Amino acid sequence: MASSGSGFVTRGFGTARLTPGRSGRNGVEQPEPMIAIALSDMEYLMKSARSGKNSSRYERGERQPGCTCCCHIAAAVTVMPRSATFTPQGGLSTHTLMNTSETRIAVKITCSDNTLYRVTPVYATVEPGQSLPLHIARVKNDLCKKDRLCVNMVEAEGSKEAREAFKKCTTRPATINLCLECKDDNK
Repeated sequence: MASSGSGFVTRGFGTARLTPGRSGRNGVEQPEPMIAIALSDMEYLMKSARSGKNSSRYERGERQPGCTCCCHIAAAVTVMPRSATFTPQGGLSTHTLMNTSETRIAVKITCSDNTLYRVTPVYATVEPGQSLPLHIARVKNDLCKKDRLCVNMVEAEGSKEAREAFKKCTTRPATINLCLECKDDNK
């Protein structure tokens, strides 16, 4: 067994780091056993450790120190319900967008098919602790398919209007997706 001055002991089967103060038989320090782990598993463990570190702050929508993105907004905004089902004859679905953060948020709604769906409002600002009704209407069309409605959100601290906030925004907006589905009961 060869020893180096850096605290590592080289053995025939691999390398192990010595833990200071851990002694084995006869007062000689014993190496910690090594555990083999795949790189993908290590990345998952590191990611989950980082995300769980201050998860309660993310749940309240607070910005982490050094954060320059809008990731904290998605945790502070809820849209209920998260899906809407329509018939080929069209229809209207009403949803509630709620801001539980302590900052003012600008919202921009986009849709995967603007010929089938109409959304009110497209741009809006939501004050802290307030909610906003979101109306989704589907026009009459025999085409039955799944679509997506995207709620884009950025902070609107200095802007009066949501359009201005999106024009001034330099970061990628936080998003919440809603599933829009058309089902024909006759088929």
